Amino acid sequence: MKKWMLYLCVGVLSMGMAACGNKKNNDADTSTGSSQQETSSIQDSTESDTATGGENDNVPGDMESGWSEEMNALREAVVTELGEDYWPDMQIPAEMLEMNYGLTSDMYVDYMGESPMISANVDTLLIVKPAEGQADAVEEALQNYRTNQIENSMQYPMNVPKVQGSIVERVDDYVCFVLLGADVQAAMEQGDEAAVAYSQKQNQRAIDAIKAALNQ
Repeated sequence: MKKWMLYLCVGVLSMGMAACGNKKNNDADTSTGSSQQETSSIQDSTESDTATGGENDNVPGDMESGWSEEMNALREAVVTELGEDYWPDMQIPAEMLEMNYGLTSDMYVDYMGESPMISANVDTLLIVKPAEGQADAVEEALQNYRTNQIENSMQYPMNVPKVQGSIVERVDDYVCFVLLGADVQAAMEQGDEAAVAYSQKQNQRAIDAIKAALNQ
């Protein structure tokens, strides 16, 4: 009788161990399958990003995205001329032209524009190719924008000379708004007039670079 009970206990214990072992194997298989699915999902996502250019196609640093070859060349001429004194660092999207500059889509056929990412900086370059018969309207809109900037520049006193030294000028078939100058602190130590003159000089360098690029 005791032996029978002993055999029964051993049998029950063996069945329990076998069941436990099967559960562990099933858990391991499930975990492995899950890991494989996750790995496959990551690979698929990576391959998809690679195929479409990834998430970094439209980052702010991609300044030339969407601009024509002609506009890129004009921008490059200004950047080359000013070097480290060229501070604009954010592309101006088309929808902002009407909101900020008063330029509706029927007023131009091409443009490039860069402005500061930080509001305390005002350096801006905007080159617009007006639609036929719209050159006067484009120039007027940019002059109005410049006037508004001058009237509101006291929010950041260090930018007053730069804004006052800005230029709106027609160059061939283009109308340009140039508000550059980079660091004017040294010039401001010599007085406001000296700082404005320095900014005007920087802006004229940009205009001259655009003229040179168009005449090549």
